[in-house]
Amino acid sequence: MKTSTVSFTICMITLVCLSLSILSLSQGEIGPLNRGKGSFKALSQEAGSNFFKGLSMVYLSLEALEKGNVDGANNLLTASVESNFKPALSDYYRIQKGDSRRPVILGDMPLNQIGRIASDLQNYEVTFPNTEGEISDIALTEVNKFAGFLSKTRFIAGDTIGNQQRVRDLYKKIFRVTILGLSTSELTSMVSKYGSR
Repeated sequence: MKTSTVSFTICMITLVCLSLSILSLSQGEIGPLNRGKGSFKALSQEAGSNFFKGLSMVYLSLEALEKGNVDGANNLLTASVESNFKPALSDYYRIQKGDSRRPVILGDMPLNQIGRIASDLQNYEVTFPNTEGEISDIALTEVNKFAGFLSKTRFIAGDTIGNQQRVRDLYKKIFRVTILGLSTSELTSMVSKYGSR
């Protein structure tokens, strides 16, 4: 890959890490199914930790690809699914079972935050959730789709143009799971703070 691709990859990694650091300082837990209190707090934190470790491994796979280590890149993608995303999904399913189907009441929630979340969901053609359980459904669906995509993604030695397209597709999926994951995390936090019916 070219130097411009290296610079872009490093810039994107820095941007994501910086964004997650800022969010972790201001939001507390930021995983897709954030449970800042109650019986699922520890499980939520472990799942969120695995989710972000998995994302880190995806970026390490891009570093390996950049260095020409195609096998290493593919192995890191596989490892991210097996070691991180599958355990995170298992925990998220356990959390989801404890969620209710009570309606989410938007009345006291900050309108600017709700508007931003609604816009993000609409941009990815995801319906705004009406119940707590639907928030979990979105998070689980997106993390599951992302893990499935990673399982099928394979870089090919000598196929620079094809690999560049695979990286482009990978970034699109990373942005989607990250934005929608943060949206569900914010909604979960607001439901916890402002309540539901």
